[in-house]
Amino acid sequence: MPSKQGGYDQHHNIQALASKGQFILAINAHPNATDTQALTGLLKQARANLDTAAITDPIGAALFDTGYASTDNFTTPNPPTCS
Repeated sequence: MPSKQGGYDQHHNIQALASKGQFILAINAHPNATDTQALTGLLKQARANLDTAAITDPIGAALFDTGYASTDNFTTPNPPTCS
């Protein structure tokens, strides 16, 4: 990933998804400076974690900043398909 001091270095972009009650539902890391490729994986991980905990309530709404904006993210089925 691009480094603040110039050049490139081995970094990871860490993402977290929390519930309205501030419970962490998922944490993901990816080696990309932008967030656009992180959203679907983060939602899939949250759904898998909820399923493991036998919580079947749907993820009704999720709020993300504009750094996640992409055509793929706007057109991903809700909930995203877990694979």
